[in-house]
Amino acid sequence: MRRKTCRSENTITHDGIERATDIRSSHETSPEPLINMKYLSTISVRVFLTVCLSVFMWGCSSLPHKPAPHPYENLLTIMADCQRALSTDIYRFPYPVDISGQNIYKSSLVRLANYERLYPGRFTEALTFMRARLYERLGDYTQASHHYLQVTAMNGEMSSLAEERLAIAKNFETIATFNIHAKNAEEYMQEYEAKLASLDTLIARCAGQDTEPLARLEKEKAEVDYAVFLQDYRHLLQDGTKRAVEKWRAIIKEHEQSKNLPSHKIHLADFYFTLAREYVTWMPPERIGFEWGIFENFAIPARDMYYQVSLMDGYPEKLEARGKLEAILAFIETVRKRSR
Repeated sequence: MRRKTCRSENTITHDGIERATDIRSSHETSPEPLINMKYLSTISVRVFLTVCLSVFMWGCSSLPHKPAPHPYENLLTIMADCQRALSTDIYRFPYPVDISGQNIYKSSLVRLANYERLYPGRFTEALTFMRARLYERLGDYTQASHHYLQVTAMNGEMSSLAEERLAIAKNFETIATFNIHAKNAEEYMQEYEAKLASLDTLIARCAGQDTEPLARLEKEKAEVDYAVFLQDYRHLLQDGTKRAVEKWRAIIKEHEQSKNLPSHKIHLADFYFTLAREYVTWMPPERIGFEWGIFENFAIPARDMYYQVSLMDGYPEKLEARGKLEAILAFIETVRKRSR
């Protein structure tokens, strides 16, 4: 009886194993679920993106409003730009410009006026003094003297400094507004020579100061005006052409350090070119009296001067000289063909 019981237990055990195996195999071979996992993942991504977009829009809506515009400049920024510009040697280097390419002395006057309009009554002494410095650099010595006088009358911390600069500005004003009352060319030249001598005295007085470049600039301008006078009235003066050429050459030699040196050379080359044209007009190349050597005495110096300036890098006159060099070369070739 005992043996039968053990056998039956074994039978049940085997039957259970077979039944479990059948159940497991039935699960493994069961059909696909009703919901596709790939489709479920796509839905999850869409839901995630929707939630992220909602959070982003909520965050954007909670950002603070853009602040109202307000003037960014203050007196320190304006004064700093002015001080940097005032230290420039405007005799040797071009006038400084701002980021927009405008003359910084002119634009600074506008900025000072805007600041004074926004904040009336603030730092009046400093604003007036700086305005005088800027007018001084721009060659308006009358306005510079006027503003220096205003600062002096304020009896503030800058009054003594303004008084010193007022004396120099008055000297500049006197020489710059010097009017020549001459009845003929000889008297004009005598008075202009006196003006040049006064400028030499002013340069010596301003030596080593920040006004020395300004004095040299005024001397250079006066000499150019004198050379133009000799050039325009050379037919009325004794040895007028020779005087004009010598004056231009003296300007080029004396102002070798000037930023206007290429301009002076072009002036002289233009004068030589004019003399060459005049000679061709007075003595046509087709006629017997035309002399090629005399023509070359005018045309070749002009050609060489244009060529020199066309090689000067960093100067705006370089392109101008290139164009005029081509013009005079074409003119020389035309005269050569006419003179055959």
